[in-house]
Amino acid sequence: MLAVCQSGGVFVGYWAGASEWERHNAGDEIVMVADGETTIYFLVDNDERPATLGVGDLVIVPQGVWHRFETAVGVKLMSITPQPTDHAAQRPI
Repeated sequence: MLAVCQSGGVFVGYWAGASEWERHNAGDEIVMVADGETTIYFLVDNDERPATLGVGDLVIVPQGVWHRFETAVGVKLMSITPQPTDHAAQRPI
């Protein structure tokens, strides 16, 4: 964590591969890609809705929406993430 921001924090992460599902019930999450490319999947009405993000792209993940990332090569992103965060290894129902 780089800094505290209201009930969460400002984070920078760098990785490749697939993330677990997560959601934030305390507020919206802001995600911006600093380097690389990733696909974020939103779980809406039991349907996975993808959005491809590249350098400079910013997305707001609405409060309580399950989401995950798939990153083929590598991505560096910054997020302003409310806490706590719920995690799920399997797709939530």
